[in-house]
Amino acid sequence: MNTKAAKISIPKLIFACLISLAAGGLGSLLAGNSFEIYQYLEKPPFSPPAIIFPIVWTILYILMGIASYLIFIEHTDESKKALTTYTFYLILNILWPTAFFKKGAFLAALLLLAGQLLLLGACFNSYYHINKKAAFLMVPTILWSIFAMYLNVGFLFLNA
Repeated sequence: MNTKAAKISIPKLIFACLISLAAGGLGSLLAGNSFEIYQYLEKPPFSPPAIIFPIVWTILYILMGIASYLIFIEHTDESKKALTTYTFYLILNILWPTAFFKKGAFLAALLLLAGQLLLLGACFNSYYHINKKAAFLMVPTILWSIFAMYLNVGFLFLNA
């Protein structure tokens, strides 16, 4: 980890957050009318109202963007590898809503979510060795994704 206190580059920080938010926006766009579909699904216990998802995900995408910025500014081979892992996570994150909402492929969505969790764990591990603050900024996404996995399993069994 770079021990020098680096001055924050607001444009780069905003760009990192925008990349993350854009991934979420693209996933939502590809999913189509997810609010309407969610409304008609049989829901497992503790399923939040549909409006909660965009609020939570916006916060999570911003936290992930900040984390990726903290890793990016390290400019090491390790940070480049960590950001590659993060990129693959974002790709699976973009694909999940399409599988779940557009295709109704709850099992495929569950497999995508399992892959996301593995990549989030890898991100946390690599981030932890580079910048501990960045690693802990990923914890809310990991916890929410575990909850999402519970929901996905519930939707799979209740709507298959």
